Amino acid sequence: MNVLIVQNYDSTGLGLVCRALNEACATRDYRKRMARRDVQTLSKWILESNLWPQWHEIFVAYQNESAWTWEKLALTRARIVAAPPGLALRLNAAIASSLRSSRDDIATRKDVVDMRSLMLREHNAKSPWDIKRVRGGLVELEFIAQFLQLLHAPKFPEVRSTNTYQALCNLRDHGILSVEDAQLLQSAWQVYSRLTQILRLCLSGDFDPQAALPGLNRAVAQAAGLPDVNATEAQLLEHQAAIAALFDKIVGRPVF
Repeated sequence: MNVLIVQNYDSTGLGLVCRALNEACATRDYRKRMARRDVQTLSKWILESNLWPQWHEIFVAYQNESAWTWEKLALTRARIVAAPPGLALRLNAAIASSLRSSRDDIATRKDVVDMRSLMLREHNAKSPWDIKRVRGGLVELEFIAQFLQLLHAPKFPEVRSTNTYQALCNLRDHGILSVEDAQLLQSAWQVYSRLTQILRLCLSGDFDPQAALPGLNRAVAQAAGLPDVNATEAQLLEHQAAIAALFDKIVGRPVF
């Protein structure tokens, strides 16, 4: 979650503009150039404003009084990409404080399960190559890491990390995840990440190994460290079954 946070003032008072740069920071060069231009322009706007410290109060109030669970999950991945040094320090402290707030286990669990259930009803991916959205895919793996950080960061703030793999290490080191479960999650995360990167680099749409060029299938298998694409798909299915079972055990079983 790469977010550039700036202020906007209008006739109705103080407003808030949050620009998500994930799309702008994607693979194509022109998007990277646009992202850099936006960061430079909007950062200059912040630096020239003598009112930007008020934003901290708005953010803290919203996180304490109004933020939904899904926003707290996303906040575990938040990092400031452009802001004056003083504002960046205050925002990072506010993020840490928000994530250290104690949460009700049952209510948080229900919110996460309900959210995942809704996602599966809206986008019930069938192909194992829909690595992000499929049951047991990247979404559920990251939800596990984020959910456990929300529950345990109040007592163990050291478990927090914007990097999912590191967060899993932290959760294991604090005894929140068993060594076996952490290994399953970390192994799946590495495979999912490598395959997602190669597919995003090479394709703009869905991947179908039956219709793909042989060279792409070889690249996919190589990214997974396996001899062919069929073995890669079998490994994906194995990981997805394991992660789905862990999600059901740790968070809860989605209904869809």
